[in-house]
Amino acid sequence: MAACGASPGAIEKMWQFDSQTSKDLPGNPPNTRQKCLAQLTRDFHKQQLHPGEKQTELRNKFLFHIEESLHWETMRDRYILRFDESSCSREILLKKWCGDVLLEAATRAFFGKILLQIKPDLFHDYFEFDDSSWQLLYRYPRFLAKGMYHAKDSAVDALTRYFVLPSEERGPEEAWFVRTLEGEQRKLGIGDRDIATLFLMVYWVINANTYKLCFWTLAYLLYDPVLLGSIREETTPAFASGDTNIDYLLESSPRLNALFDEVLRITNSSSSVRSVTRDTMINGSKFRAGKRILMPYRQLHFDKSVFDIDAQEFDARRFLKHPGLSKSQSYRPFGGGSTYCPGRFIARLEVVAFVAIVLQRFNVELVMGENKSLPPFPRLEEMRPCLGIMPPVQDGDLIVKVSRRTQ
Repeated sequence: MAACGASPGAIEKMWQFDSQTSKDLPGNPPNTRQKCLAQLTRDFHKQQLHPGEKQTELRNKFLFHIEESLHWETMRDRYILRFDESSCSREILLKKWCGDVLLEAATRAFFGKILLQIKPDLFHDYFEFDDSSWQLLYRYPRFLAKGMYHAKDSAVDALTRYFVLPSEERGPEEAWFVRTLEGEQRKLGIGDRDIATLFLMVYWVINANTYKLCFWTLAYLLYDPVLLGSIREETTPAFASGDTNIDYLLESSPRLNALFDEVLRITNSSSSVRSVTRDTMINGSKFRAGKRILMPYRQLHFDKSVFDIDAQEFDARRFLKHPGLSKSQSYRPFGGGSTYCPGRFIARLEVVAFVAIVLQRFNVELVMGENKSLPPFPRLEEMRPCLGIMPPVQDGDLIVKVSRRTQ
């Protein structure tokens, strides 16, 4: 919170217990465990993002906005490089395309249309901030990270203007989570600027990983036309009615979901931190009370005793051949325990929906390099700190040729 710029007073209020916190709000369970608002925020996330009525409403919004953005007519200049009239095709930056569509879906699902009306170029600031957000975690001074801080401050400005508006002016599209958390923060006397700063953290968490995961999933498909064809064939029945049957994609498309799991395994760089509450011996090593343990999951995901001798390699069929891997204690792409990511359900929905809709509506292929050779497969950015899905190295975006697909 402090690194993001929240004031000491706001941070203190978020971590102090208040008898009125989470009280008198419709649909909220009693705060019997006397949690502070910082802890309750996670509970609000679970209520919004775990399966149930609130999640169904949110996922319908996500799906609507993803579908709306993935039409030929609604493509944006932000990610289109050029249009080829002879072939009626467009050359598109793949990562920017994924980012633009999924960021818009998330922004509108949580905040409605008003936030983007306030700041139409919000995505530009977000991506600049996200690309260098590791500098914030390492407490870089402003003079060494001017671009990152400028982008962060600009996004906070937009969110401040949003939260200054009366709730009735924002419209009914605002998500339950946003209304509830803001209401609790105001009950504690937290001001507009601090609310905006704290919500930037939420906005960052919501958006930081799925567009990169989508990029990598499509990249692996584009370099394997046979795999791409099999996923297209498998997911075609989900569009039989003319609408996207998301339940079919999630529950009856094993190849697509196995691909999702493998891409998540190979590109994830998340970690968990645990506090040692008492002296503990594990395999001859003593962990002393009061210390902390850092658990990098990437090492678990490359364990050859679990994921086979080719654990370092990508295998789109790995989770098909061994379905139990997705429940292995060594497979932790979303963390575990008290920090188990509540957004894991929506993240899967976003990626499988985006990929399946793209494959149904468009022909997508790589733009060849010199001598009509394939461009090299993008490299993971492994040199910079990362809390989730690693991006490609700088300038590692792929240029793809997209045209309308005739059914």
